[in-house]
Amino acid sequence: MIIWRGWGILAAGYVALTGIFGIGIPWSVGGASLKWIMLPVALGMAVACWFTGRYFNVVKPRRVVEQELPALRQQMEASVAAGTFRLANQPPPTSLEQARGQAEGYLQFISGQHHGRNWHTMFFLPMQYWAFLIAAWGVALPLLVH
Repeated sequence: MIIWRGWGILAAGYVALTGIFGIGIPWSVGGASLKWIMLPVALGMAVACWFTGRYFNVVKPRRVVEQELPALRQQMEASVAAGTFRLANQPPPTSLEQARGQAEGYLQFISGQHHGRNWHTMFFLPMQYWAFLIAAWGVALPLLVH
């Protein structure tokens, strides 16, 4: 069973740190009277988890595609001009225009909005969405503990 992919394990770290700094340490010092410390700790960890997840799952893949796309475009254009362009599992193009169209379609697919996103997950949930669970835990715990 796969629990996490990529850097998704960091979400478990944020959950653990929330528990340690929001429950473990305050409750060992002052007991349940310090239950409201959980709220700012959880919200801070949720913000950190959100931005870390957004970086790994959205910002970084977009940056990689933007950096590599010009070189890939040149390589495709050279392959089309030489007449050697062919996509895997596709019939070979019958004309230069068809090869250009297939190459352009492939480049558009590569630079698409959803390509390479949300790869860093824990329990199949993208890392940035763990922020909502951490925040909900931080709001609910002080309200539920008497």
